[in-house]
Amino acid sequence: MLVYFARHFSRFVWQVWMVATPAQNWHKHISSFNPEHNLREPDPLSHINQRRTSLLLNTHKPEMKGISMFTRFFTERKRSTLFVLAGTALLLLAGCGGKATSTTPTTNHSSVITTSSESSNTATAVLKGIPTGNATLSWNYTDQMLTVQLTLAGLAPNSIHPAHIHEGSCTAAIPGKVLYGLPNVVANAQGVATLTDKISVPKGIPASGWYINVHNGPTISTPTQAISIACGNVTNHTTSLRSIQSAQVILSAMSVNTQEQAINGIARMTLSSHTMTVQLTVTGLQPNSLHAAHIHAGSCMQQGAVVYGLPVLKANAAGKAQLITIIHNVPSLPANSWYINVHRSNDLSTQTTFDPIACGNVVVNQH
Repeated sequence: MLVYFARHFSRFVWQVWMVATPAQNWHKHISSFNPEHNLREPDPLSHINQRRTSLLLNTHKPEMKGISMFTRFFTERKRSTLFVLAGTALLLLAGCGGKATSTTPTTNHSSVITTSSESSNTATAVLKGIPTGNATLSWNYTDQMLTVQLTLAGLAPNSIHPAHIHEGSCTAAIPGKVLYGLPNVVANAQGVATLTDKISVPKGIPASGWYINVHNGPTISTPTQAISIACGNVTNHTTSLRSIQSAQVILSAMSVNTQEQAINGIARMTLSSHTMTVQLTVTGLQPNSLHAAHIHAGSCMQQGAVVYGLPVLKANAAGKAQLITIIHNVPSLPANSWYINVHRSNDLSTQTTFDPIACGNVVVNQH
């Protein structure tokens, strides 16, 4: 649109200038744009052309006289007229340009940065009992072999845990007898363990009455080591001895029949000027028990090193513990990179007391 306007406006200015400039002076103005004009020889007929122009302008015909007056009028005012026209053109072009500039969309980067900064000021972690996992039982009627595949996460790194198939259920007041032993569940450096084992079972998987139990370890020689840390009841919907049988088992600390089966907790973190305030509440603990707690790098399912230590959790007679602490020189609250771990005891010198009993991933709150 601007190009179209400029083109037609320049043509209008040129026509006005041609009318306002006497014929005898056209060649002067035009030649001023020609760098070779001063190098040319004088025109021997220029005085004749000027004479013809003078006769035409001084004729007594009304229409020619009018042209002469029109020409003289513009000759006297041509400069001021051209200046006004040029100024008007500049104003119009500036106005159009200003409108085009004002319609250009802009992004307020400072507001985006502020929102991101505000969203990292607080975080929350919901704590649940650990470890958790699952097991798959498959029985082949042709060789009467039972295959057990087990996965468990949230264990202490590099820890060892005895495991068995028991008679009864996880919620029984008295643990059932061991029916089949399983290999030890051995965690890796991130607290994750897997095992596969085959057992001879002539009568297949029962519809109910079995459970898989994983113990605190590393042996079951003391009551504390024999504590069940993960348990799952076995349910089989296909008990035919002439077909393949299969059962899926959910392993969870919440299924264990102990005082700690209903552990829950909540942690809230607030960061201001590199100072972090942590508020932690945990319920379902042993009455009057003590528990070490930390902020770790990683997640509950892929555990890592300690980032910040927390004060010892002290449970009251109802099994509830609370703490508030301040940690200095914290650069930021990273998203999906921390978790909070609560250990079985405040004594971390042995696997038995070190084993985690509750965990929660830290989630940065979005405003």
